Amino acid sequence: MTPILLIAANYLREQRWPAIGLFAYGIGNALAFGAVGGPVAIEDVYFYIRQQALFAALFATFLAAAAVHNDRRSRRILAVLSKAIHRGEYLAGLFLGLAAVMAAYCAVVALSSLWLAGQTQLTIVSAVAAVAIAWIASLAVICVALFFSTFLNPFFTTAATAAAIMLPALWVHTAVHPALWLSPPYYLLSGIALSPTFTFAGTVTAVVLAAIYGACFFVLATVLFSRRDVAIAIE
Repeated sequence: MTPILLIAANYLREQRWPAIGLFAYGIGNALAFGAVGGPVAIEDVYFYIRQQALFAALFATFLAAAAVHNDRRSRRILAVLSKAIHRGEYLAGLFLGLAAVMAAYCAVVALSSLWLAGQTQLTIVSAVAAVAIAWIASLAVICVALFFSTFLNPFFTTAATAAAIMLPALWVHTAVHPALWLSPPYYLLSGIALSPTFTFAGTVTAVVLAAIYGACFFVLATVLFSRRDVAIAIE
């Protein structure tokens, strides 16, 4: 467990400035709604939370897509793996660091949402539940991005992750609704985007499936990454 924590801590140290930028972005958007734009309507709070939920998945994709690539480019990954650290532990450390960044970002969004919700009739439970669901969806997105990042560069990893997560959108104009089983993160995020009053019926099942979905991609990433030659220069 110690190597995983050390890798996660090092990732947080390296990504502290991008993370601070994310926090400032979430707070800045809340101020734009609550302090600059006049009286806050409940629709403004809904829009803010929906926007930040989608950004959480987007930021998780960008950060995870570049994590392995950056370590390979700087050759730091060779120093890390030379210390008898299993590649699964290395990926777990990156996942833990990414999860911590997204947890902090969602905490900032949750606090900002509570401040905005306090000026409207939106219940605190609804606002916090929506942000918590967005964080869980972002964790599954991180696992998908880590999987693709083991054999693709960040650009194609981002594209492949978006395609995998949004796969159910192909059925959006049909009577078939496979999102819950094809991509639980998409189901959770679309629930936040489409729920008119932030009532999330059936979310527990989707959360469980999202955890299984993410775990499957993480195991696949570990298996595939253990067979990759990371000593080859990627420039």
